[in-house]
Formats: sequence, C-alpha cells, structure tokens
Amino acid sequence: MTEFPEKILDELVNLKSELRKIESKLDNIIENVKSSSAKGPSVTPTIETIEMKKPSQVVEEQEAKEKIEEKPVEGRIKCPQCGSLQFSEVEDKSKVLYYQSGTPIYAKKKICRKCSTEF
Repeated sequence: MTEFPEKILDELVNLKSELRKIESKLDNIIENVKSSSAKGPSVTPTIETIEMKKPSQVVEEQEAKEKIEEKPVEGRIKCPQCGSLQFSEVEDKSKVLYYQSGTPIYAKKKICRKCSTEF
C-alpha cells in the first residue's frame, strides 16, 4: 500500500477508538441519570417554570437581536436611539459657531424621523 491509504486507515482506527470512548462515557451518563431518577421524585414542569411568550414579544426580541448583529455601514450616520438612517438636519439656534458679516452661523443638529431623538 502507498503512504496515503495507510494514513487514512490509521486515522480511521484512531477515530473508531475515540468513538468507543465517547460511547462508554455516554452509557455511564445514561446509567447515572436513570439511577438518580429512580432515587428521587421526578420533577414535572408547572406553569410557573415554563415562560410563555406572546408572538409579538418573540418578534420584538428577534428584531432587537438583528439590530445588535447589524454591522454599521461605514461613513453613515444613524440614530443612537433606534438606529434609523432617516433624519432631518436643522439649525441649532442655541449654538452660534461664528458671525459672518454680522449674521450668526449656527451649528446643525439632527432629528430622527422615527423616534424624534435629537443628536
């Protein structure tokens, strides 16, 4: 036999021995579970132990996870509150940057169109 098939056969023998070890560990775990369940009372789930969720809650949780997992687009400004990319830019009359020919030049602020957050 050539070198490659020998390596494959050796690897298969190693995998088979590992599989036997895992099976024996699994058998031990199953025996422990059976013996512990025979010794003590069985636990049945009650309404208090099961958390029931409304479908709308599940959808909201999924949307929140998606927002967290979304990678921000480089160079795009988004709302810090809701993550929306839709906002209006208006003059911030409370912040004068400078005066040009006697006319005040104001700083800009952004207002989110979804949640009305100013940033």
